[in-house]
Amino acid sequence: MWLLSPKSPPQEETIADIPGPHSEESLDSESDDPEASEDSSSGSSRFRSPPPLSGSPGSGEPDFDVGDRSELPTQRTPQAIYNVTSSPQFSSSSELDRIVEELVNLAASRGLSTRSLSIHLIDLNRRTEASYQSDVFRYPASIPKLFWLVSLYGLQANGQIPRQPVDFPLNGCRTDVCKMAQKSDNEAASRVVDLISNTTSSQLEVGYDTWLKRRYSINEFFENAGYQGLDVSQKNFPIPYLEMSLPKGRDLRMRGNPDNPDRNRLTARQAARLMYELAAELAVSSEDSREMLMLLEQNLDPNVWGPEEYDAIQGFFGEGIFQHRDRLRFYSKVGWTQEGRMEVALIQDSSGRAYILSVFGDGSDYGDDWEIFKQISERVYSQLVF
Repeated sequence: MWLLSPKSPPQEETIADIPGPHSEESLDSESDDPEASEDSSSGSSRFRSPPPLSGSPGSGEPDFDVGDRSELPTQRTPQAIYNVTSSPQFSSSSELDRIVEELVNLAASRGLSTRSLSIHLIDLNRRTEASYQSDVFRYPASIPKLFWLVSLYGLQANGQIPRQPVDFPLNGCRTDVCKMAQKSDNEAASRVVDLISNTTSSQLEVGYDTWLKRRYSINEFFENAGYQGLDVSQKNFPIPYLEMSLPKGRDLRMRGNPDNPDRNRLTARQAARLMYELAAELAVSSEDSREMLMLLEQNLDPNVWGPEEYDAIQGFFGEGIFQHRDRLRFYSKVGWTQEGRMEVALIQDSSGRAYILSVFGDGSDYGDDWEIFKQISERVYSQLVF
């Protein structure tokens, strides 16, 4: 039974939802497949607000059609590598250590498991960092959509896929790229994954091994740049246009043992690193980094997010600092399921202070707690900015 706040982000499947041992019904999309017997980072001080791009943003282009591959080799497996090939270096900080320790104690005071918590905090002005279990891999829910966004821009810049139409929240957010980044739309994200991996969930014209290699190319894009051990190759569910409330066919088969399925995994440090590379205008190119940040910027005005059926503010970092919205730029990607809550955000204050906060909370106690991320955000902001 889902325990929901008055407004909850779109639901995603939990470990308990994943189908059991493979059945004919779960593999019907594989039945015609002959192989299917079963289912350079560098320092930067550029932490200003991203300026508008040259020209006018799109006014709401139609969603791209991943079935139209007239510009792509039919047997292509993506080969591009993320351009930032080494992790950023930051100094330790007793001040940040104290703040992170306070956040861990806050979680404990609310009866939340600290073993299930990961925190990574970066002070962009002083180039310092602190962490708590930030190298522990956890299921990241919708956080991989941030990685799919960067992969999309990287493949576009490399010429392996054509430039996709994109608009921005102020222009209606009607394209798949914007819907995935801003609204965490699973349908839009599914089409983006199809495009950047040259696969589809129902694809049968290539064998399973080839299909799987193409899907794993999303991981390789980042692994070859030092993001070791991550897995962002699996889609988020449900996906209504595919009539898939849960993975099936090849999406299910790639998860392996149903009793201990392979799932997406990330660390809080990896999420913080990628957000840093966007903030430093290192991801793909400075122009692409600015454009991606524009897609990730959240409006903290409750008159904007309050009426939304789903939003990325209530129950997350934004709710803890929206009162300061007149002096803030807030860029965020959240993830939420019954089994956890996670967020990575870049916060820029008009005073010039800027920081990145990444928090992953595993377990239903975090999934059900609609105050903890708000309180974490309040405390970090008050101690780093004021």
